[in-house]
Amino acid sequence: MNTIWRICKPENVLAHALSHELKISTLTAQVLINRGIRSVGESDMFLNPRLGHLRDPMEIPDIDRAARRVLLAKEKGEKILV
Repeated sequence: MNTIWRICKPENVLAHALSHELKISTLTAQVLINRGIRSVGESDMFLNPRLGHLRDPMEIPDIDRAARRVLLAKEKGEKILV
């Protein structure tokens, strides 16, 4: 399997602004930018998550199938690794 690496161009001005505003390193700010997080508000939600920010777990593909399998493992006394 060939891995294709995508190198993002640094966005120094935005990284510096986020770094200054959030009191984080410019490297951390650039990682946030590379993840598509470009504002102070989005950064704060990512760096300081709250339960209210979480999406409904039922939106996870095949979650119902996974839940049934976990319950079956519990009934059979199998070890469960998450």
